[in-house]
Amino acid sequence: VASAAVTLEYRFNVDPGWTPEGELFLAIEQPQTYTISLNGYQLPTDLECGWWVDRSLKRIPVPLTSLRPGSNIVTVHCASYHPDHPGFEIIYLLGRFGVQLPANDSPCLSTMPQTLRPGDICKQGFPFYSGNITFHFPLQVCFEPGQKVMVEIPDFAGSALQVLVDNQPVASLAWPPYSADITAYLQPQCEHRLSIQVIGHRRNSHGPLHLKDPHPRWTGPYQFRSGGDEWSDSYVLHPIGLQANPTIHILE
Repeated sequence: VASAAVTLEYRFNVDPGWTPEGELFLAIEQPQTYTISLNGYQLPTDLECGWWVDRSLKRIPVPLTSLRPGSNIVTVHCASYHPDHPGFEIIYLLGRFGVQLPANDSPCLSTMPQTLRPGDICKQGFPFYSGNITFHFPLQVCFEPGQKVMVEIPDFAGSALQVLVDNQPVASLAWPPYSADITAYLQPQCEHRLSIQVIGHRRNSHGPLHLKDPHPRWTGPYQFRSGGDEWSDSYVLHPIGLQANPTIHILE
């Protein structure tokens, strides 16, 4: 069976004002079949640290010291790429950082935002984040016995919602109306914490990320190999997050 050596390079930038912290991992399928380096530092492909999202995506540790301000290059080399090889798949850099997407440039790692405002989190430093995200609000409601306190989420982007009061789950909302009765979890005139968790999706992490049509009728291998008029040089991302603050209604 014919084989060939194949080398791929993945480029990203690091904001000089960002100080890396916490753990950093590279997630990749079949890491033992490659030689992987970051800025010339060879990563230990036989030292797995669990998995991310799917058991096939193995995490390997990345020393923070291998990062450098400005341009960075991850190099993935396969000495014998052949028809029976499991194949190159998308790889992921995982850690506690934000990501900026400058026009006509590589993604840039930066300080992770500590707060978020209503709106698309893709534009607030989390373009490829695909987990859940929880928004917290202080809550104090004056209501009388017999009245019902409802919370309404007027607009959001995500797969579904979870409503919590003081960390207690109240309701899961997958279909409209996106509202929940929180009366039983409240004490009149007492301070509480209302939490709205937006259940995320994998589109912004697993793609397709360069298909011009954001809502294809079908997503299969072809959508990841789009070209010509169907290709977008810039990332095609789907909004996620609370698009408006929740509102409280008191019903008789």
